[in-house]
Amino acid sequence: MFNNVDNSSTTNDSFLKSQVLARAGFLASIPSSTITSAVNMIVGVGAGFATIVTGGKCSSSFRLAMDSLDNSQKTVSVLYMNFLKTLNPQARFVNHSKAFITADGDGFITNQISTALKALALNYLSSENVFKRHIASRLTYALLAISSVVTRVADGIIGSVAAVLSLLTLGKVESMNNLAYRGLQIPGIIKDLFYCAAKIINPWTGNQQLFIQQYPSTIGE
Repeated sequence: MFNNVDNSSTTNDSFLKSQVLARAGFLASIPSSTITSAVNMIVGVGAGFATIVTGGKCSSSFRLAMDSLDNSQKTVSVLYMNFLKTLNPQARFVNHSKAFITADGDGFITNQISTALKALALNYLSSENVFKRHIASRLTYALLAISSVVTRVADGIIGSVAAVLSLLTLGKVESMNNLAYRGLQIPGIIKDLFYCAAKIINPWTGNQQLFIQQYPSTIGE
């Protein structure tokens, strides 16, 4: 008899934590995460302009801009995640390698194209050929800026559809949750444009070590 009472008490306590309090916590996170994202956006944009004004020579402002804008690009994604978890606290977003689509990374299309173009630009930048180093690298970053707008919008459309389906199924399909989370990172366009603008002005922005290797005579200037 006492065991039954104890088990019932434990079950009720577990239900309170996993269902009621968990939902309340995720619901409360919606306004707080929005405020945090707004602050990150303001800081990131300010640091981004500082990077451009200094010709991309200030590594600290570039890193601050990218870190802050990287966090703010998840504004819509985090809102969606918190809303979904308010409906179903057990909804999962996974990053393990066995998942068909993980929650880690940019939008599915954006991730593929930006990774390839960044690798190509870095390859040009590392070349001994002056044209590739100064012209081709900048043109590649310009192409990256244009493609980013297109791919982010495309991912946004995919993410929106996935989010609707995810909400309708209460987040029971992990891959759908992950696809929605990644696709809804449309604010990432701002980060991409600042990144590309800084790189077009100075392709070595954020990669001073490579610049020093190629132009050792500039050390101490």
